[in-house]
Amino acid sequence: MAHQLFITDGTTTIDLTTGDYVLVDWTPQSAQLNFNAQSISDLDSYENVSESISIRIHDAASKATIQTRIRDIEKLFMTAQTRIINGFGPKVYLQVILDGIASETWQSEIVGGNVAVADGTLTEWSTLGTNIILDIERKYYWELDTDQALSITNYVPTTATAVSIWNDHDKNFFKFSGIAGSLPTPMKIQIKNNGSALDGGQRIYISNNVFNDPDAFDPYLTDADLDKGTAADSWGSSTHDSPNPRWGWDIGASVLADCAGGYFRILAAYSSMAPDFYLKASLYTTIGGTLYVRTIEGDEVYVGDAVGSGYELIDLGALPIPAGDLVSASSVGVGITARDSASGNATIEFVQIMSVTSYRKLKRTGYSIATGGIICTDNGIDGTVYAGSDSARENIILEYNKPIYAWPGRTNKVSILFDLGTNFLVNHETEIRAWVRPRRLTL
Repeated sequence: MAHQLFITDGTTTIDLTTGDYVLVDWTPQSAQLNFNAQSISDLDSYENVSESISIRIHDAASKATIQTRIRDIEKLFMTAQTRIINGFGPKVYLQVILDGIASETWQSEIVGGNVAVADGTLTEWSTLGTNIILDIERKYYWELDTDQALSITNYVPTTATAVSIWNDHDKNFFKFSGIAGSLPTPMKIQIKNNGSALDGGQRIYISNNVFNDPDAFDPYLTDADLDKGTAADSWGSSTHDSPNPRWGWDIGASVLADCAGGYFRILAAYSSMAPDFYLKASLYTTIGGTLYVRTIEGDEVYVGDAVGSGYELIDLGALPIPAGDLVSASSVGVGITARDSASGNATIEFVQIMSVTSYRKLKRTGYSIATGGIICTDNGIDGTVYAGSDSARENIILEYNKPIYAWPGRTNKVSILFDLGTNFLVNHETEIRAWVRPRRLTL
């Protein structure tokens, strides 16, 4: 078969290679790299692509039909522009099925377009046909037109399209590799409640470690690993404001080498906590395994009255590990200080350091979740996030940061932690499914 070329908004589809339309000439253009890009988001990595498609529209019976065919294309271009300008409405795609690969449809979102009259149009009009040029601006990438379910592996390891992970250290991740394409692509991640029924809101933290040795990297600092802190791993306030860390860990050489100077979020999980005090994570230089001098100071995080007692998960901000891009540094530690004005207390469970290369925070604002209910679907593919099923979406989730991206040609290790209102539910089981639409620069 020959190549097939379409313009579609999901409802109206125009086949530029059959019927009244004849594809005369089209050479797909390559994207130009944005050398000032600051992120991997759609609008930063590369410039949009501008290209022209020459077609002939012919109808043996009706010149009016020829004009209608032109208007059909113009209306789809207007739909595309409306989506880009106003941020709502259907996306419009240029779709291609390559000769000999009928099982794949690749598409690129159109962000604007114009219909131009080609040379000789008035002469051709008498033959019940017209030649036109479609000037199109589209996104820099091509992607498959359907979601591809990922085969993922948990810590057990079990490999399937749906695996369980647990809300605890060593168990809260899934891995995958071997996705097609050549570009990072946003993921769709579904988190289903496999444990007891939940009630209330949640904060969900997701990170994909791609560049810090994901197969071997150990991001957990547990209560059993403490180099500074009481035997019970807990703090009861007698000195209300001390520069010395209440909890601290000497970071091993292998972990420092894996971190390689990148920024990591410090997430601290507590088994008990009183409200109304402040926590701060900092980096320290260690001597003989003892935290000694503070080198990088984080920001204080207020643990307010809403926390109450029970488990709690606190995001203490991002720190470079190790500082100053010293990839072969030694004697580095992470410490957490506490400050209060009354009688604060807290008992640590573990700290997890999460890569910020692809990092996401979600906040579910309420409603109970039965066993088997969907806590969250973070749908980076279509840019939405929701609870409930795909067909009955509940818009009760706030999003922070960009969607999680997956990288082709690499091992991807996605970690997820969540709390429940005032409680950190240690070892709570969830089921994970994930999808991508592979992306590439050229067909």
